[in-house]
Amino acid sequence: MKLALIQEKQNRLYRFRESELRFEEAEVRMLQMEMIEQNLALLRRVDEERAQLALTSEAINFPGQPFRSALSPYQAVKDTQEYLLSSCSEIAQKKGICLAVGMFRAGKDQKLYNSAVVFDGQGKEIFSYDKNFLAGEEKEYLTPGRGFPVWQSEFGRIGIGICWDMQFPETARSYAGQGADLILCPTWGWEEIYGRSRAYENGIYVASAMAVPAWKPIEGRRTPSQTVGPDGAVLAQGPADRAEVVYSDLGDIRDCREMRRLRMEDLEWRLSGKENV
Repeated sequence: MKLALIQEKQNRLYRFRESELRFEEAEVRMLQMEMIEQNLALLRRVDEERAQLALTSEAINFPGQPFRSALSPYQAVKDTQEYLLSSCSEIAQKKGICLAVGMFRAGKDQKLYNSAVVFDGQGKEIFSYDKNFLAGEEKEYLTPGRGFPVWQSEFGRIGIGICWDMQFPETARSYAGQGADLILCPTWGWEEIYGRSRAYENGIYVASAMAVPAWKPIEGRRTPSQTVGPDGAVLAQGPADRAEVVYSDLGDIRDCREMRRLRMEDLEWRLSGKENV
């Protein structure tokens, strides 16, 4: 399986720790569209000879935190959603590859979700996932997902964990228990320390598309976009200071199944209480 990780460069909408920042409605809409267009441009750059699936970072249509603007985040997302979805569908169809797009999604239930939407090579929307573990202030304006569905893809069984989801071992373990071969992670906060652990402890592949802050390189615990093998080895990594399309050839991701089986069988045996005491 050939992957393209879309590593965007964020703008000032994403400066979460600067609590004094406030935005007028027009500026929010401009900055939101700037991020959408940057990601669409990066997706159009993907070499279909080197990628069968492209993964973006988290919430590429982020409209900012609600307390920083009078503009409703739900409305801002809804106003641009059809354009984003139709553009991604067109790119997937033109290139003949799958796209997994991290985005805020305005639901028909009038609720806002942090989601990943998957398009096949014909441009059809075939799968979606809503982030379960909401981080910090996300709990105030986003609705959590329900459960960990697996995408039965042509490449193998794939799960999705968005950013904070991957901080919790339960996310990866749930997917491993369902026979997932790969977890895709659209994120703003990838950390190699748990990324390699999730892959190794479950015997599965993990791939993250990380966003780069506009004001500094990725540093500290944070790590650029990565793919990790079921043995915990980093197979590919993006730069820490710029937007980039990061390619990684994982081969047949189903080759992890023996390692995953060993991990899961030994766990189930110990928890079953059937061992000799």
